[in-house]
Amino acid sequence: KSGTKFDIGFDGAFSAEGRVRLNAKRFELTEASVEIGGQTITGELRIIDDARHRAEITLETARLSSSDLFPATISSLEAAVRGAVGLSQNEQLSNPAPEVSQSDATDGDKSETDITLRVLAGELKHGDATFRDVDATLAMEAGEIRIPSTKFTTSDGLKISVEGRIQDSASAPKGTLAFDVAGDTPQSSKDLVTLLNLHSLIAQERAEKFGLSKLAGLIELGRRGPTTTDINLSGSIGATNLDAMGEFDKGFANWRVAPVRLNVSLTGQDLQSVISMFGAALPPGSESNTRPASIRLTTAGILESQSATLLEVKADGLTLAYDGSLSWPLT
Repeated sequence: KSGTKFDIGFDGAFSAEGRVRLNAKRFELTEASVEIGGQTITGELRIIDDARHRAEITLETARLSSSDLFPATISSLEAAVRGAVGLSQNEQLSNPAPEVSQSDATDGDKSETDITLRVLAGELKHGDATFRDVDATLAMEAGEIRIPSTKFTTSDGLKISVEGRIQDSASAPKGTLAFDVAGDTPQSSKDLVTLLNLHSLIAQERAEKFGLSKLAGLIELGRRGPTTTDINLSGSIGATNLDAMGEFDKGFANWRVAPVRLNVSLTGQDLQSVISMFGAALPPGSESNTRPASIRLTTAGILESQSATLLEVKADGLTLAYDGSLSWPLT
């Protein structure tokens, strides 16, 4: 009756209980407990018709698949976030269900529905990926995306925390996203490479050798112009400390073919570990690798077509420098 259409993929018997409040402009289901598809889900649902049509949903369960409960809502929220930061579907940690637009998630008369969704799950299956310890809140309100707090752990042990706000998400995104990532297993670095979309620079088998990781950073959208994306991050990958800054004039989606400026600094106590971040290795019979080392990389231009690059490698008894142009991946 509210005009809001939520799709549910469960089949079979169900039972539900809760407290209902209903008037001409509001429907509330609180203290709800639902047995459906052989599992228990608790939470709340509010549908509000004020100046704008709003739906507020909270779900808490031990296990949940995004294909079973509100898949259109979840997909539309994910698509909005992905589009705002310039990521395509194959740059995600998962292969989610097909994208569903916000208007498809609701009836035609309610295509301007604002949605706030909070999911608390011990295990969440989304596409081909499974996440643990999920506490995620996403909201879309009049074209603005809010992420008050979202935390989850990937199957390989990468803990991710994100919060931020993005305005004009569909046309000229402007806002910030702050993130923390920490890997408690060596394999978690694979997910870190996927998260940062570095497949073409770092092979998966090499990422598995990085060890534990811990990074924090800030993504700024639209700070320098309507299509710009800037990122700053710092932390450690394995035994190597990392500080990096990137300015992308046309966003992440065009990082190879649009102007980019990068500054990356790597430092560590093990020369071999530091240079391995670039896929390099010392020749057999070299001096001891256990000496402090640093690498600094600065590059500017079109990365796939000979960007201006300064690369410096320093360690005890070793100094290497390159000042010229390179194509990325290195050619």
